Amino acid sequence: MLQSTYVNRSTINHQITVVLNFDFAYSSLAIHYIEDWTNVFKEVYRVLKPDSFFIFSCNHPVTYAMRGSDTEENWISKLEVVKNKNTRQVSVIGDYMTDFKVMNALGKDSVNTWRKSFSEISKEIHAAGLVIEQIIEPTPLKELEAISPEVFKRLSKIPKFAIF
Repeated sequence: MLQSTYVNRSTINHQITVVLNFDFAYSSLAIHYIEDWTNVFKEVYRVLKPDSFFIFSCNHPVTYAMRGSDTEENWISKLEVVKNKNTRQVSVIGDYMTDFKVMNALGKDSVNTWRKSFSEISKEIHAAGLVIEQIIEPTPLKELEAISPEVFKRLSKIPKFAIF
């Protein structure tokens, strides 16, 4: 997989530049922790050989586009448009088109992820010189239904991740 490696030490600014050429690069559920994906994609493009592949996965754009509300009995997550038939006024719940930071609680700690639309993701991929060949929205294996029916039902209808 590794075609060639060399290290160039610059005596002026003491930077080390490593040049690698790979046939394949992979990132699993990591890129959404970075705000500017374009720079990551450019770096991946730089180290890939021509006609090679980069596969990455991230949170699905619809996951955090939905807005949640809490009732006494239910947690409700929606992406919805409501139009009053009489006044024609429209209210929108959720926001798919806007990119934004998401604060994720992990126990007592938290971490930021960045929610982007498919349009923004594809724009950043293209800006780096990469080409999208396929997008996969994974569905759960049938075996999950016996383990966790509620998760199986949800993931069968609304994707959680996207693979590019």
